[in-house]
Amino acid sequence: MIRITDLNILCPICGKPDWDLVSDCGRFAACKRVKDGSICDLGALGYLHFLPNGIDVSKVQKRTKPEVTYDEWKTLQSRFANAVSHFPDVGLPNEALLSYGIGWNPDGNHWTFPMYDLSGNICGMSSRFQDGTKACIKGSRAGVFLPRLKYNNRVWCIAEGATDAAAIWSLGYNCIGKFNRDSPHQLISDICRYKINLDAVVVVADNDDVGREGAQKLVELLKNQVITKLLVPPPQCKDIRQAVLRGLSSKKFHNVIAKLLRS
Repeated sequence: MIRITDLNILCPICGKPDWDLVSDCGRFAACKRVKDGSICDLGALGYLHFLPNGIDVSKVQKRTKPEVTYDEWKTLQSRFANAVSHFPDVGLPNEALLSYGIGWNPDGNHWTFPMYDLSGNICGMSSRFQDGTKACIKGSRAGVFLPRLKYNNRVWCIAEGATDAAAIWSLGYNCIGKFNRDSPHQLISDICRYKINLDAVVVVADNDDVGREGAQKLVELLKNQVITKLLVPPPQCKDIRQAVLRGLSSKKFHNVIAKLLRS
């Protein structure tokens, strides 16, 4: 499979510029966002779609993935964190974004969030551009977003993306941020099993078919090792961050969590 970024094209299914893949023959596409019309679910790769007209893959730009050491990631994070002079307009408290290690890459003019592995080392960085698009800095390996400042409660949340995780943190709960809908679920399972003292986990889904499906897969993986509940934001909110922007308070969120855990 070939990344659409290597072909310098938009996804032929959803029209977005990142994440998705085209087969080596150019007749199929794996889209993480669009389920309708797909042939099957490829899990972490997305939904497989047939392309009747095909895609010209002859101009693929071959690339090699650079090896970046933990110390190099740590140096980058320190540099980017020190460069932050303003924050993205996502409607969240600055302290919530700072807790997730937000940085600013002056070379690429985008915000950064560090991703962590099971050992707690930085293993990559997610980039958020000013138009809202997201990518990874070259050399990144799949990890999760974790808060540097942690609450003492033993109920943790899991959400999709660094800003959704920061939104939940602003409501008074520790939150693990997934990089995307499917990955890295096994890493999250290992963190919950070996690295966190917890009594329960609440998986907070994005409010669409793809988001709910990815969240449910994680619930199924975790429920045999810890009490695990699924929480979907109100229908009028596409994700938990939007719910916070529309007035979801810490008290109301706490009451929702408490009711969910009693069910």
